[in-house]
Amino acid sequence: ELGYTFFIYAGGFSIGPNIADLHADRSIRMLEPFWSSIAIVALVFGGLLLFGLIFLSKKNESQWLALCLLGLCIPIAGAALYALGIRYNVRYTITAVPFFCIIAGCGLAHLFQKHRYLWMILIIGFTGITTFSLYNYYQNPYYEKENVRDAMAFWRHVPGRVALLSNQDATVKRYLDEAEKERFIPIKKYSDLITTINDFFNSPENISAWVVLARDWGQIRENQIRQRYRVVSEQQFTGVIVLLLTKGSRSIFH
Repeated sequence: ELGYTFFIYAGGFSIGPNIADLHADRSIRMLEPFWSSIAIVALVFGGLLLFGLIFLSKKNESQWLALCLLGLCIPIAGAALYALGIRYNVRYTITAVPFFCIIAGCGLAHLFQKHRYLWMILIIGFTGITTFSLYNYYQNPYYEKENVRDAMAFWRHVPGRVALLSNQDATVKRYLDEAEKERFIPIKKYSDLITTINDFFNSPENISAWVVLARDWGQIRENQIRQRYRVVSEQQFTGVIVLLLTKGSRSIFH
C-alpha cells in the first residue's frame, strides 16, 4: 500500500492498472503488462525523492527534513491504521501530497545545482510521465471515470416518475434538480443495498424503481439484485449500470 500510494502521488490514477482491475485482482501477475511504466515512475521519482532527502539532510535544512518526513509519514500511517477496518484508499492520505512534492522539488533543485546532466534526464522523465498520465486521463478509455452524468440524463428522459436508487449519493445529486431529488433514495452503505430496496417495495404504491450502480467491483451488488428482483430493463454506461426493477423475484435478463 505504501508503494502504491507513492506511485499514485507520482503518476496519478491514469498510469498502470486502473482502479477496477486493482479491485478485481491484487496479484503480482496482474501488474505484468504495466512493469515498464511502473519501473520508469519508480526510477524518476525515486531519484527525485532520494536527492531531495539528501538536499534537506544538510545541516541548515535539517528542520525542514523533519517537517517533510513527519508531514509525509503521519497521514500515511494514520490512513493505514484507519484502513484496518475498511478498504485502504489513497485519498485518505491527501495531506501528505504537498510534502511529497516538496521533497521531489528539492531533489530537482539540488540536481540543477550539482548534477545538471542528471537533472536534465529526470526533468525529461518527469515531463514524460506527467504528459503520458494526462493523455491517458483524457483520451484512454481504459482510465475513463464512471459516466454517472449520462446515466442521469438517461433516467431523466425515461417516461413516468419512477424513483431512483443509487450507491453514489453525492455524485448522483450533482446532476439532479430539486424536484428530481425528491424521487432519489440513496443507498448509504454496502450492506444497506437489499434493505433499502426492500423497504422501498414494502410500500404498496411503489411498484418499480430505477437503480444506478457505479464502482460495483466484480458486479457483486448487481448480482445480488438480479438474484432477488425482477429486472425488466437495463442500460449500461462507462462504469455504470442502470436497472429498472419491479416487484417480484428473479430477473428476466441473464
